[in-house]
Amino acid sequence: MIGRLPGYGAFARADVADAKRRRPDVDLSHYAAGRGLDLLGSRNAAGFFAALPLDEQLQFNVLRGELPGGEQGILFHEVLALPVSPEGGVAGADGLFGYVYKPPGGAFRARHVLANLVPWGDIATDLLADLRRPTPQVSDRLADCIGIPCTTAAVLVPEVALEQFTRDLGSDRPYAKLEVEYGTLIVRVNGYLRDDAELDELARLACKLAREQRAAGERAADRRPFDRPLPAPDAQAPPPWADPLDAYAWKHALCLEDPVAYHRAFPSLAVPGRAFGVLRGELAPGGVGRVAWHTEKSLATNNDGRNAVLLPTTAASTQRTGVRPPDEPLSYWVGDGILAVWELRCKELRGDLGDMDALIERALALRGELERVAP
Repeated sequence: MIGRLPGYGAFARADVADAKRRRPDVDLSHYAAGRGLDLLGSRNAAGFFAALPLDEQLQFNVLRGELPGGEQGILFHEVLALPVSPEGGVAGADGLFGYVYKPPGGAFRARHVLANLVPWGDIATDLLADLRRPTPQVSDRLADCIGIPCTTAAVLVPEVALEQFTRDLGSDRPYAKLEVEYGTLIVRVNGYLRDDAELDELARLACKLAREQRAAGERAADRRPFDRPLPAPDAQAPPPWADPLDAYAWKHALCLEDPVAYHRAFPSLAVPGRAFGVLRGELAPGGVGRVAWHTEKSLATNNDGRNAVLLPTTAASTQRTGVRPPDEPLSYWVGDGILAVWELRCKELRGDLGDMDALIERALALRGELERVAP
């Protein structure tokens, strides 16, 4: 990864060695075993794409399960990739320690004010190594970034799927941020936390903030009965999605609905991400339902998200984050008299709606199975 991420820095002097290494030197398997968490290594945790870099060279020790604090979530070590301007500045990261950056195809750069925080011999070694490395491909988004060691906890909070903000957290740590993006609450602090008590503290903080945000989202909700139509959208879906959505709606005699009204009407809906396309109509003889397309990253640059089918149901409610059936690439959730079934969208095919007909058929079958075992 050193060729892909041609620089490093740290938010704290004590983190400089970790920054230079560009990966943690500890694994959290013991911590995971002691807390009953799944250890995913550097693999992605389904449903948490908004919080993850989605790059195995930037995420390590990914843990998933019920965090200390009582919420389902993830906890992981992260190399936070921060873009560097052509002048060598790093937006939103004043006062970095040990900042070293060799721009692709350009000259080596070190922040002289802070360079004395790293022994000159180490900087010289880095310089010689950088000069021997091939220039990264321009198409790699990491080619103009530096890596910062951090530890991150995240909890899904669909009630705030429409919110997006970042704020500082009062803390004795030099870096502690709260982010809410695409229905995911993210707490990130500097350094690779190793101590069990520190990891517990971060997890509990994320869970506490998730409950606060969930309550705020519920207060802003405008719950509606599932069988009632929602307002039409004020604007078309972003390209290249608008035409395929219009075509699918016309073919299946479905009506476009406003994604904002959709989230306010069904705030607890566990489908990850934020909807950008929602259609309502008859999905089976005599049965009204919805199909929806959610994103977990910016649609301008990514196609990471889920396709979903929503049906009314009398089945028993599931856990808040839904259920993943064994040996089947989909998830489902039941709550508020709604069954939601979703699957991962192909990230390479922008504008492709996926095989929604097959997903509708599977959702209808799953509803039958769940209602047959309902108490």
